[in-house]
Amino acid sequence: MKFDTIHQRKKHCNLVNALVGTFLLCMVAVPGLAELQIQTSLIESLVKKPQFQSVKISPLGDYFAVLVTHEEKRAVVILDRKQNNKAINFIHFSGRTMVADFHWVSPERILIEKAMFVPGFEAPRSSGQLWAVNADGKVVVDLFGFSARKGKQAAHGSFVKALDDRKILVMSRPWSSVRGKQNYNTLVQVDTFSGKTKKLRRGSLRGSTILVDHNNQVRLEVGSGENLQETVIAYLDDANNWQRLRTPFNKSLMPLTFNKSNDAVYLSGYKKADEKGIAGIWQLSLESGEITPIYQHPRVDPSPVYDKHHLIGVWTEEFYPEYVTLAAENTKSQIRAAVSKAFDGSWVGGLSSTRDYSETVLALQSDQLPVQFYLYNKDKNKLSKLFDSAPWLAGKEFQPMQAIEFNARDGQDITGYLTEPAADVPRPYPLIVIPHGGPHARDSWGFNPEHQIFAGHGFGVLSVNFRGSSGYGEAFQAAGYGQWGGTTQFDIIDATRWAIAEGLADPKDTHIYGASFGGYSALQSPILAPDLFQTAIGYVGVYDLPFMTRKGNVKHYRGGIAYLNNTLGTDPAELIAQSPARNVDKLTIPVFIIHGEEDEQAHFGHALKLKKALDKKGHPYRWLTKKGEEHGFYKEENQLELYQAMLGFLADNRGK
Repeated sequence: MKFDTIHQRKKHCNLVNALVGTFLLCMVAVPGLAELQIQTSLIESLVKKPQFQSVKISPLGDYFAVLVTHEEKRAVVILDRKQNNKAINFIHFSGRTMVADFHWVSPERILIEKAMFVPGFEAPRSSGQLWAVNADGKVVVDLFGFSARKGKQAAHGSFVKALDDRKILVMSRPWSSVRGKQNYNTLVQVDTFSGKTKKLRRGSLRGSTILVDHNNQVRLEVGSGENLQETVIAYLDDANNWQRLRTPFNKSLMPLTFNKSNDAVYLSGYKKADEKGIAGIWQLSLESGEITPIYQHPRVDPSPVYDKHHLIGVWTEEFYPEYVTLAAENTKSQIRAAVSKAFDGSWVGGLSSTRDYSETVLALQSDQLPVQFYLYNKDKNKLSKLFDSAPWLAGKEFQPMQAIEFNARDGQDITGYLTEPAADVPRPYPLIVIPHGGPHARDSWGFNPEHQIFAGHGFGVLSVNFRGSSGYGEAFQAAGYGQWGGTTQFDIIDATRWAIAEGLADPKDTHIYGASFGGYSALQSPILAPDLFQTAIGYVGVYDLPFMTRKGNVKHYRGGIAYLNNTLGTDPAELIAQSPARNVDKLTIPVFIIHGEEDEQAHFGHALKLKKALDKKGHPYRWLTKKGEEHGFYKEENQLELYQAMLGFLADNRGK
């Protein structure tokens, strides 16, 4: 096996100090290796929900709308800039309702998307209800959803765009088909003052989204085919009927938006002849059918960036985030590129601008910097800080995250991210390997509270983008199909051995912990490599693959069973062989099982099955479950207990 080096990155602390302000010294003393002292204040500060979650400037620049945390619920505060940012309206809801998101519809009117807390569950969920109010709190209208029609509108509404200062477009999704077979959605026009709705077009595909061009004309829809495993795009013909769009692209093709002249559509996907299946950005002429390549990275899939539904650029992340502009003349694209460069490649997002682009609000984040909000003045070419998302973290010093790359046992290049403990913890240091969930997701560079919690307690933290991860092309993701307990785990194991071979990790103090699919991996990897880890912590994990096909919400989703068959495989013997709960006889280390009792994504029954198997074997384990919690703990007090319990478990079992 060939091991490569860490991908080093220029330290950006000094630059951030100069542009943002002075950082203080380390927040807490790093514990010695002999004894692990749990630092409650550190954990509390990192699990606490951000006070300021989003900031948007009004179209004429008269107001800031700020999404805030208030009594563990989201609310919106309107600040009047003409009155020195005086708070003139506080939008919050009593009972089980709270703000999910918000949008400026006009210079004076704001749209609120609602969420609700369901009895028996801790975390909120989108209710599909839309509500509008003026900036000063006047002209309140319940627009869309169950409460707007006194229980008669059984549909979930999603904001699409504002048509003018009064009307908006909304995708209406019928409640009865969230899990059902007749999920045909409708694009509707809603008046934000009267609440009147007008149906514009019903979709013809299951779960479809209808796209309009820049003149707000219905042009395309995208949804699922009959097998529910294929993305289908349809267009309106001259007779105003939906017709399927045929292209040389793979089934995962996705339309993004239209070009400025509305005669072509931008697509994200890859051609069938592309063996790696790395997505690119393409332009398809709706008149001639000509396909023009716009952008394609050689290794990773791009993430499109928009301004008022116009494609202006992409973010890519092979190792670190990089912004690529596709519209050099666009003000927002210029701001993203310039600010990201000035802050040494930091992520820049959340942009909202005035109509004339004279002022733009943006969010900035790096590996050592939680989200901060800034205001850019174009005329003055000045960037001014507005808020820290978490003011209690301002001025605190955190550990840098570095990209790593190594060759797996079969020669495949694998990437990941490493956060090392403070400098006074010598190498080799204790290591926690954290496989991500999904598995069709990926780890990224940025501020990671979980990494910082463990690094602040003297651990190195390693995250791996194993085969099966998304973002590296379809072939890389498909390499994990049927290999949940095989190739994917070998990549995690090889990453751990890389860290040990490089002299980074202490082979006698190496642990594995993960959530969801990461929880599965936290149990499966030690089964395959029984001498590599000292402890295993599974959090809301999947532990019995045959059980997954029978229990949980995945099988109820459109195409859920087909998805499971494709990604897990259908061989009963192989499913059993790759199930940790069926192979506890191969476990040799202490185990900690953590689960939400209302979890439907990775059904609580997985934890119970693993517990039963461990009890039968007489294997040591620790157990923590929470009523009301689902797929990941939502309440801050439960998150605090989670990390305290994990660190206590690690302290009790290190060096054994």
